[in-house]
Amino acid sequence: GGLYIAVREYKKESGNLITFGRALGFGTLTLVFICLVTFVTSWLNFTVIDPGMVDQIREMSDQRMREQGMDDDAIEQAKGMLNIFTSPIVMSIMGAIFFFFFGFICALITAAIHNNAKPAANI
Repeated sequence: GGLYIAVREYKKESGNLITFGRALGFGTLTLVFICLVTFVTSWLNFTVIDPGMVDQIREMSDQRMREQGMDDDAIEQAKGMLNIFTSPIVMSIMGAIFFFFFGFICALITAAIHNNAKPAANI
């Protein structure tokens, strides 16, 4: 939604002519900004707004491992990796990367939709 609108407005400011590369570049730049905002808000959520959320995730994972019949040694070993991947900074980074990956696919589609200018042929 927001990415599409941003590229559409950029196209309007460019005289309603935009190449695929310029649309994709602007869409990617917009996406980087959105990912930075997402990273900061996620990190604030996990550290300031609701720091107990991380503990809830870890407790639910512990419960699931016990329900699956894992022994205590395997659970402790899994908790080591779980603690790394459920730290607020790692979850925020992973979320931003995930968001960027799928956002880039949307940027490609958006650029293809808005592409209406052919680059000048080199003669």
